[in-house]
Amino acid sequence: MATQLGEVYDVSQGNIAAVSTLWDDFGVITVSQDRSIRVWLKRSTGQYWPSVCHFLNAPCTSLHVNKHHRAVFAGIETGTISYYKLSDDLNVLESVQTFNAHSNAAVVQCHFCPLRNWILSIGAEGNFVWSELNGNKLGNYILPSKPRCFQFDSESGFIFYGDDSGRVIILRLRPESKIDPVITLEGHQGPISCLYWDSSAQKLYSSSSKENRVISWDIGGKQGHFIELNGHSKPVQLIFTHQNSLFTIDSVGNLIKWDLTKKRKKCAEWTESDSCQACNDPFFWNVKQMWTEKKIGVRQHHCRSCGKALCEKCSKLRTTIPEQGFEFIPVRCCLGCYESITDSDRIPFATSHQLPTDVVLGDIDFTTKRLTILNRTKKILLFDLAAFL
Repeated sequence: MATQLGEVYDVSQGNIAAVSTLWDDFGVITVSQDRSIRVWLKRSTGQYWPSVCHFLNAPCTSLHVNKHHRAVFAGIETGTISYYKLSDDLNVLESVQTFNAHSNAAVVQCHFCPLRNWILSIGAEGNFVWSELNGNKLGNYILPSKPRCFQFDSESGFIFYGDDSGRVIILRLRPESKIDPVITLEGHQGPISCLYWDSSAQKLYSSSSKENRVISWDIGGKQGHFIELNGHSKPVQLIFTHQNSLFTIDSVGNLIKWDLTKKRKKCAEWTESDSCQACNDPFFWNVKQMWTEKKIGVRQHHCRSCGKALCEKCSKLRTTIPEQGFEFIPVRCCLGCYESITDSDRIPFATSHQLPTDVVLGDIDFTTKRLTILNRTKKILLFDLAAFL
């Protein structure tokens, strides 16, 4: 369902830090550790050649492109952000402004907010910085933990950032340029690798580099409430929403489209017990019961549907539970829950498609229905997603 449109491959770029799908001429923009910003266009021969190759004074670390304003922002290893305007024909990249955002610390991520006409960024030194487009620095805030990625809601001023410990921390930027802590969301077991804020639905989506799931956080009036989406077998690299669907892509190229109109419920909380809640066999730490009953302790498992603590023999059954986000990969289930789940309950809410490549990073443009992927061999592959969307 995803048709390959072409590929870009140039080993001279070195490690590519970010890619963005352009809005016409099958274009792609890249920033790399060789200090270059390049705009790649598809020629009549079907091959890609750079229409722009602009070199900065240090390696590039991040990229943000606003397609409506034709604005390009490149984060640099030295802590500056370079602001450019891309011409209508995609052949000229005009330098507009340089922001001295972070003092000798790499720009981890930058984001342009058209509503406020601001450029916001996080740096490797742990600071959150916001500036006007004319270069006037408005504020600097030392984050309470090391940031990995962030999202910003322009209307409310909420800042969402993920850290190394697996937490998603919500702050609020007040009109007087003061930042207040709001809430810390805890649910991941490893560093946050990806965040995506859907302002229309008031939902925040997050993934971790150590897990194979996506968490959907309900921010609108239910702070801290979340559901899990467990359709992937590898960590998720990309998250996007479009209309009533969520799109996620993992490191081995599995693309999943989640139907957000379906009613889902939170996964059951796991019960802690000293013995199996089905057969009463002791778990291996329950020395007293093992001694009394002359039994060898067993390992604890859990039913994914009800959360009961079970031994191996009482949790051998497997099933999918789409209502709880277990879409394609069967998970442990107790006998009672397995028998209560009907065949119609097992029909997935989501659809999946296997891309013919692994995935390091990428970008989707829903206007042109094009997906741009960078893989481990440093090839950039372009796909037409019209049939999948």
